Order: sequence, then structure tokens, then C-alpha cells
Amino acid sequence: MNREFLMKYKKLFVFAGLVLLTALFLFLSEKNHQYSLSGTPSSQEWDLSQETPELTVFSSCLDVGSYTCTVSLSAADTFEWKLLDMDHNNGNNELGVEIASGTVSPGSDCLDFPFSLTEKTDHLNLIVSSQDQSVTVSQWSVTCTDSPHTDSILFLLLAAAFFAFLIYSWETPGFGYRLAAIVVGILLTAPFFTGSLLRGGDMRFHVNRIVGIADGLANGQFPVRMDYTLNNGYGFVNSILYPDLFLYLPAALYLLGLSAMNAYKLFVLLINVAAACVGYYSFRRILRDDRLGLICTVLYLLVPYRLVNLYTRAAVSEALANVFFPLLFLAVYELFFGDMKKWYLSVIAATCILHSHILSVEICLFFVLCIVLVRIVPIIRNGESLRILYALRALAVFLLVNLWFIVPFFTEFGENYFILTRRVDLSEDTPSLWQLLFSDSDAYYSKTISLGFAVLAGVLIYLYYRYYKKDCDARDRKTGLYCLVFGVFSCYAVTEYFPWTLIQSTDFGNKYVAAMQFPWRMLGYASLFLCILVTLGIKKLWEHKKTVVAAGILLLSVHSALTCLDTFVTKAEVYMADRDSAVPGCNYADYYRYEVGQALETITQERGDRILAPDSVSISEYEKTWGRLTFRFTSQDASAPVTLQCPYYAYGYYRVWLNGEEVSYGKDAWDLMTLTIPAGLAEGAVEIRYTSRKLFLVGDFISLLTLLGILAFFLYTSLEKKRRKKRRMRKKARRRNPAQ
Repeated sequence: MNREFLMKYKKLFVFAGLVLLTALFLFLSEKNHQYSLSGTPSSQEWDLSQETPELTVFSSCLDVGSYTCTVSLSAADTFEWKLLDMDHNNGNNELGVEIASGTVSPGSDCLDFPFSLTEKTDHLNLIVSSQDQSVTVSQWSVTCTDSPHTDSILFLLLAAAFFAFLIYSWETPGFGYRLAAIVVGILLTAPFFTGSLLRGGDMRFHVNRIVGIADGLANGQFPVRMDYTLNNGYGFVNSILYPDLFLYLPAALYLLGLSAMNAYKLFVLLINVAAACVGYYSFRRILRDDRLGLICTVLYLLVPYRLVNLYTRAAVSEALANVFFPLLFLAVYELFFGDMKKWYLSVIAATCILHSHILSVEICLFFVLCIVLVRIVPIIRNGESLRILYALRALAVFLLVNLWFIVPFFTEFGENYFILTRRVDLSEDTPSLWQLLFSDSDAYYSKTISLGFAVLAGVLIYLYYRYYKKDCDARDRKTGLYCLVFGVFSCYAVTEYFPWTLIQSTDFGNKYVAAMQFPWRMLGYASLFLCILVTLGIKKLWEHKKTVVAAGILLLSVHSALTCLDTFVTKAEVYMADRDSAVPGCNYADYYRYEVGQALETITQERGDRILAPDSVSISEYEKTWGRLTFRFTSQDASAPVTLQCPYYAYGYYRVWLNGEEVSYGKDAWDLMTLTIPAGLAEGAVEIRYTSRKLFLVGDFISLLTLLGILAFFLYTSLEKKRRKKRRMRKKARRRNPAQ
């Protein structure tokens, strides 16, 4: 194999080598992998209320798959056993779908049987029945024999795609800087490089969101707007009130066989990688230097507050919004100071933030309005009114593109939700100055909210060169001034000294400010502005040959980040022990209707997946699949109307048919659906179906039309550029060869 051949195909060889190494690593990690649960009965007390006394051997949470169950026991007499899925209805309006059952002869010391689950369950109960209660259970175990998850295959394909991207970008300008930023992002995901998943504050909610979106897609809903993984299957308009566009990627991979645990881990990895890529793209243009762009990106990635959001709090939506803050900063700069023809950047940044975290949109809007108020007069005075037109164009396109989300959001948010009416004094939940600047390894959760001391040190260095040495050019002074004002304001707003109480003294102020929940959310914005200042300070250190001091600031940032990660790794509990673990159900109290939601959480658990009806009414042929429920009823006394309690939260998105005729439905004190059967109707069939509103479809259509229009415009301009280029080349050719 000669040198020319090797040089010609070196990229292919590198790609093949990386893929083979990844495949080998995955093979070794898969070897001898098998998920199992084991334990002893929590109680040996028998349930004597049953016709035949029963003993519950275990109640476990299991995912879809094939299993074997082994129980060590002793029995003096014959007994029966049954394995029941207590989360689902058996069709006769009773909780408990029989998965397996059998009889054990006297003298047996072991019960061993296989079973399969086609649905995930939080309560899989093994129950033994014995008239004389002569059964004693000492140990049980459940082992997964055939997992439906395809994690290794999908990881290999994703790794191959990543390697292909790297090799394709190998020789592009600035590749080394981009790769360095991506590597830092990957390394910061190290807490998830294990076979289990450590628990963060909101993790249970977000993992269930992924599963809920996948469930909605599998049942033909797009976009997904109703989540039935929450509230015990009673439904929650989570996707209307809590944007989740970016969660469609892990949800789609979950549908392809990726486990929920690794889908969530991959999502966090992508957040870190996206923060690196978007940060580098934005910061290098803001600072006009590749090296400074990389430094600012690394500083931004290492900010303790961002890592606390991502891991300790598991506030992945807020962390995702933070990814696009640098892009919004760049977009606003271009729109009001730089190249206004790059107005599309503001549409992209604002859209991404909108579909990440609603509360971040509110705060971003405040900073953008501040820029508008500061710049509007100079823009008009300098005859740059065209900037205003570009800004209005950006706003119009943003609204049209996102109408599919905005219309449902404001339709549902028009309800009197708790989040808009509660009265919480934000000044009571502020960190101290020490917590603001130092990461405390002995603290956990909100106590680790910090910017890190490196940020303070870097800002002081910038101020030294900017105001004492007066050694900054005009562009750095302008950028630094805005970052300093906004950065200091953001830090001030986090502290107890900010007049939160005064702002919240009015209904208007409290209604919109209290929705922020925690004042330390402002640290996400402080991180953006102050990291730019720190980078400008490092720039001056390099110019004055003080590289040791610059390196010290970077090392301080690394130390703060490692402190946060160490706190999470050493103090967090295990949430999921294995990829084949079932996702624990999230009986999430409806936060937006909190007072109702608190009671709802308990009530839905008690009622379960069934119809509550009077004793005179029997329910049969019960079948509930996602947002569709059908059943038959028979009433022994049809002389008076009968009210049935249905297992749905009574949002206004359902249609009900009684014997083929559409009827209205009501709701009880807990906002759960009720259906009234009129007098004189002794039997009948009922169908309940989730449907979307026509107004939502209008928003969907307009957004789709706008996106198609943008795509058509992009294709047209691209083709037109190619035609112009060809015409210019032909003209040049004719000038060079007039005879042709």
C-alpha cells in the first residue's frame, strides 16, 4: 500500500478506524449486560378481606420486554398465583390486567415462570392466594431476557454521523477551534458517562416529557399537545404550556428503540454540544476573533449556574434556552448596530428560545426592549430608519413561523392559572453574595447557584484596563459598556437588595414578575454578559504578555465547574439504575392549576384507569388507548340521570359520543371529566376522543405556509445567485476570447 494511496484515502481510513473502535467499545460494554430486580416481600401479612386470602410478593415498576420471574418459597398446601398489571383496566372496569397465572403444588420450594409486557407499568404485582395461608416467601427476582432497546445500534450510528461530520469539516477554516469547543462540551457531560442515571430536581418530569411526546407521535398526534404519561394517564396540556420542540429528537430516538434513560442523557449531551457550537459561532463574531470566540465559549460552558441547571436542578429547558442567548445577543447587535440584513438571526434565536423555555422569553424581551429604547432615537436621527423596518420584518416572520405554538399557548393560558395569580415574594429566595461568587462543594441544589469567582476576577481585570489604563478600542468599549450595564443589573436583580417587593406591590407587576419564580434565573443572562467582559479582559492580558494571569482565570473557571459536577456526582441519588429500568411514573400535580393539582395527584391514583359509576351501573368492553376511550354501560335503574366519572382531566379538547350521537360533558370539583347518562337510557355505548381546536389548525397552517414560503425564497435566491455567477463567468470568458 503506497503513500499516495494512503494520502488519497486517509479520511476514509480515519473514519473507519473511529467507527471500529466505537463498535468495539459498545460490544465490550454490552457483554454480560442483563437487567434484573430482586428483593424480599415487604410484608408477610395476608389480605383477609378477599374471598381467598392474598399475599403480595412484590410490586415493581417494569418496562416493555420479556422477563423471567423466580420466587423462593415454601408451601404446605396447593396455592394459586397471578401476575397483575395494576395500572391498566382489564376491560371490565377493574384495575389489574392478568399477565400470567398458575397453580403450585404442595412441597414446592420455587416458582419460576416467564412473562412479557407490551406496556410499561408502575405497579406489576405478584399475588399468591392460599386458603390456609401456608405459603412463606423468602426471596424473589425478575430478570430481563429480551430488551426491546436498541441503544448500542443507535449510538453507533450517531457516533458514525458525528465522525463523518468531523472528517468532512477537517480542512475548513477554524475547525480546530470548533472541535475544541465541542470536546469541552462533551467532557462536561461526564456525569452521565455511566450505566445509571443520577437524579436531578426536575429530571422525573423531563424524562416523562420525552416518553409522553413519543407516545403522542406513536398515536398519530403531530404536533403533540396532550401528554398522557402524566397525571396517571388523565392527561396534561404540557406541550401547550411548556414548549418541547427540541424534545422531539430524543422522543423520535425513543420510538426507534433508544431507552428513555439514554434518550435523556443524549439530550443533555446535545445541549452541551449545541452550547459549544452556537456559543463559538456567536462569540467569534461578537469579538471578531476565533481564539477569543473559543475562550468566551469555554468560559460560558464552565459557568457553575449553567451546570447546576443542567445537572443538580435538571432544569434542562432553561439550560437549553441558555444555549441560544449568545445568538440572540449577536442577532440584536447586527439588527441595531451592525449588518441589518442579518435580521434572520434574530428570528432563529428568538424561535429557539421560545421553544426552549417560556420564562426565558419574558426576560429576554426585557433586555431587547432596553436596547430598542436606547437605540431608537439615534437610529432615527442618523437616518437609519431601515433598521426599524428590518426589525418589524423579523418580528412578523417570528410570529408567523411560531403561530402554531403561540395560538394554543395563549388560548390555554387565558385560563386563570395559578402561575399568574400566586403571590410569592421573590426577595425571600435570593442567594448571598458568597453563594453568588463561590461554588460551595458542601452545599446542594439551590445553594450551589453561582457564577464562580473567575467571572468576578475577569470582570475586575477588564475594568482595570478599560477605566484605569484606558486601553480599549472603540468597539470593545461599546460592547463592554452594554455587557457591563446588563451584567451588573442581572447580578443586582439576583440579590436581596433588588426592590422585588416594591415591583410586586402592584397587581400588574406581580402578575408578570412573579411568573419568573426564582430571581436567580437572571444569572443565565449575567453569565452571557460577564463572560464577554472576562474575555475582553483576557484579551488585554494577552496583549500585555500576562498569559499566566489569563491562564489562572481559566483554571479558576475549570475549578468552579468541577466543584459543581463533583457536588452532583457525590450527592445525587440514583434515579434509574439501568437503561432497561422503567421510567418511574410522574404523577405530576398540575402546576398551572396548582391547588386543584395537589388534590388531583392523589385522586387520580385512587381512581386509576377506570370509570367511577353508581352500583346500579355496570361497565364493560372498556378500552382506553391514549386519548381515546370506549366502553359500554348497563343501568339497572334508568328512571333518573346517572353521572359517570371518566379518567380524563376535563380540558376543553374532547368530544363525546353516546350511542353515536355527540353529547356534552362536564367536570367535577377537581376538574375531572363527568358524563351524564339521561333518564330512560338503560344501556349504551360511549366514545370519548381527544381532538384539537380548529383555531389551532389555522395556526398550524399559517406556520407551515410561512416555512414553505421561506424555503421557496431560500431556494430561489440560491438558484439566482448561481445563475448570476454563471452569467458573470460567461461575460468574463467572452471578454477574454472575443472570437467566441
